[in-house]
Amino acid sequence: MRPHRWPALLVVPLALAGYVVVDRAHEETAPVGDGRDLTLSLEEQGLMPVAAPDTALGTTWYCPGGVVGDDADHTVIVANPSDRDLQGEITVYGDPDSANPVIVTPTVPTTTTAPPGDEGDETDGGGDTTTTTSTSTTTTVPPTTTTEVPPPAPASAPFDVAAGATTELDLAGISGVEPGFTAALVELDGGEVVVEHRVADEDGTDVSPCASTASPTWYFAAGATTRDAVETLVFFNPFPDDAVVDVSFRTDQDLRTPEQFEGLVIPGQSVIARDVGEVVTRREHVSASVVARSGRIVVDRLQSFDGTEGVQGLTVALGAPIATETWFFPEGTVGAGVDERIVVYNPTDQRAEVDLEIIVDDPGLTGEIEPFELTVPPEGYEEILLNQEARVTSARGGEGALRHASVVRSVNGVPVVAERQSIGGPDSELPGVDLVLGSPLLADEFVVAAGDAGTDQALVLLNPDSVEDASVTVSTPDDGDLTPVSGLDGLTVPGGERLAVVVDGVPSGTPLVITADRPVVVERRLAFDGDTSSAIAVPVAGSLAEPSR
Repeated sequence: MRPHRWPALLVVPLALAGYVVVDRAHEETAPVGDGRDLTLSLEEQGLMPVAAPDTALGTTWYCPGGVVGDDADHTVIVANPSDRDLQGEITVYGDPDSANPVIVTPTVPTTTTAPPGDEGDETDGGGDTTTTTSTSTTTTVPPTTTTEVPPPAPASAPFDVAAGATTELDLAGISGVEPGFTAALVELDGGEVVVEHRVADEDGTDVSPCASTASPTWYFAAGATTRDAVETLVFFNPFPDDAVVDVSFRTDQDLRTPEQFEGLVIPGQSVIARDVGEVVTRREHVSASVVARSGRIVVDRLQSFDGTEGVQGLTVALGAPIATETWFFPEGTVGAGVDERIVVYNPTDQRAEVDLEIIVDDPGLTGEIEPFELTVPPEGYEEILLNQEARVTSARGGEGALRHASVVRSVNGVPVVAERQSIGGPDSELPGVDLVLGSPLLADEFVVAAGDAGTDQALVLLNPDSVEDASVTVSTPDDGDLTPVSGLDGLTVPGGERLAVVVDGVPSGTPLVITADRPVVVERRLAFDGDTSSAIAVPVAGSLAEPSR
């Protein structure tokens, strides 16, 4: 593995305008809400993966997307920072037949779409932004009859994970697991555990948290089905009863509701993978909405680029179970061989007015970047390629990399979904492809599984509070206590700033615990040979907080 070193410690000043309501003289839109049950705790609302408290009697995690085969690996990583050994069981499900979906009688919308840019299109002196709009009508089509292929029998295996350690479970090594798409159900007899999964193939490597809850809805802001790209949605139903879902796709040209994705049955206790490119072909942009008619599921997106058009890499990520008003991205790099875009998707039936704030490392040197004001139409999206925006290139000065955080915030109460895509050349700081869903919440305690030996690991800490400093410590568990990592004890993240640190000297197989004296957001990034992996760190139950408005 070619070592890839991260830049030295970064201290990042910022001025967060994210908590000031801006009146843009747009006509008023009544907030639609995000569909959450506000009588539930933040942990129970299921906005993002959350580790159960250390007092929990049991923990369940769901890892939908991965492939087992000669050129592909799917590994589940269980991190146990608690002070007691835990026992668990992993159950692996295989895709019965991705070419033979089970479909019930669908109602299929046929969509006419105005050309991109007809509504709400904003550019910045030659910048590259894209906005889509649509109207829909609904017709009923005859049912499609297919034969259900019975899934292979699930394969189960017990495992142990010692206190203060991680355990890696290679799905190919579990007896009874067949080649193909796989999903894993992970059950343990204690709390505070975090489960991630690593996928790898000839295109790249990525690590992402698994899901701690299932949901009736999942949203993906970004995706691509170009000649060099494969986008696969992996649907995992861990429950006994069947689930029925409808999937719609917003592309750079139209809104699509393919018959193959209408009334798609996900049999109980099974996984089904679908190649989006088979029905949404040759599109540079694909947003997706998965809405269940019945049942709850977990959905991952596998996105790969094969290098034939100059871009190569592999990403895996959960969708957003709920659209929300605010998304945080602690990490960001523009320039020096890295292209970065922010994609905002609006799955609702009302227009969203959104601010995108770019929080630079050194405003004294570069100046502060004025927020982008975006209008995202119903069932539409807008994306901004930061490398082509004049206010960003001016801040860069045309040389080096502009490092920053980003905050996406709806100013009219219409919830959205936001992702960050980074594409880097083989000799850049961030090689490969990285596609990350932002964080909708803050927290004061997080757990991540440590990187492999020889894999560079960095943490990026964002303190969105524009007034109060945050004190953050990165530790490893040790006999029931937490031992600070050398040089990472009592880090000060000033109010409205971020801090990026390299994690060195942590033995392979040791989880990291990040604690703060006030709510922050943490992003972990790993450097593999030719590919980069980033993900929002998993918070621990009881430490969550909503962003200020």
